[in-house]
Amino acid sequence: MTDWSFDFDYNMPIERSDNAQMSVTNYDEEAQYKYHYQLKGNETTKTIAPYSELSITYKVKQKLNINDTPQNYNFAYQKVNPSIEIILNEEGLENKGNDYFVETGVFKDISGMIHSQFPIKKIEYSITSGGLNMDMGVLDASEEWHIADPVLFAGVNQLTVTVTDTSGFMLAKSFILHMGSIKGDPQLDKNDNDGDGLQNWEETMYGTDPDNADTDGDGLSDFAELTSTGTNPLLSDTDENGITDDLEDDDGDGLTNMEEIDLGTDPASKDSDKDGLDDKEEQQYQTPPLIQTRIKTDFRTAEKLF
Repeated sequence: MTDWSFDFDYNMPIERSDNAQMSVTNYDEEAQYKYHYQLKGNETTKTIAPYSELSITYKVKQKLNINDTPQNYNFAYQKVNPSIEIILNEEGLENKGNDYFVETGVFKDISGMIHSQFPIKKIEYSITSGGLNMDMGVLDASEEWHIADPVLFAGVNQLTVTVTDTSGFMLAKSFILHMGSIKGDPQLDKNDNDGDGLQNWEETMYGTDPDNADTDGDGLSDFAELTSTGTNPLLSDTDENGITDDLEDDDGDGLTNMEEIDLGTDPASKDSDKDGLDDKEEQQYQTPPLIQTRIKTDFRTAEKLF
């Protein structure tokens, strides 16, 4: 709500209100009450978000009589529907409809403005390109938003800014950013110099070395860390527990990540083929860990399950 006012009659002289505008009317001597007051919201209190609480304070000019309280209350206000507008700063961009183009391959920052009926509580952003999550984060809750050194890739990127106000109202707006080509048709380096399964442009995106299949030297290829183990290809000990990523046993099946990669099993699943036998047990029984197998009760022979 906004533009609220609070009227009441009172016998005590009020000196001031600290968080509201105040006006006073003096009654004649025969009236039951001496004063009629009206309090209105000031610049910071005139709009009150749903489910929020506002306490109005005032100071009387003489000693307060607790038995003499304000009477004949009347509270009036205007209902306001939440609204949010998210604006992108177009400096350094070429606007073509709903798409924005930047000629250079480097974009130092992205900024903009937010117009909100209620105070801003939270601002989040995400950047995706080709189905990949490139960047995300939480920004300062203010009318001006700024993303420093965003992760943008050559080609088409989608920036989504999500704003939540103090009323709980949320709005997300997306902007399409084209990097490196005004036609949106970038030339990607699709070579794989180190033969690890990642193309050079992907190595650039993830920050790995396109000429070294194992950037962090932990024995796992960059490709394996990104697609199988979920570990960081830039850190040899992702969780900093003193065990390098190749020797970790993330799924607890008794096989290290390196052994799982060599066997072709899933480092994140104890039972890669879902046949009831852990990958380690399949290795012990010499059954294929990627083909469902039924073990006979004497545990000496196995037959393929079709």
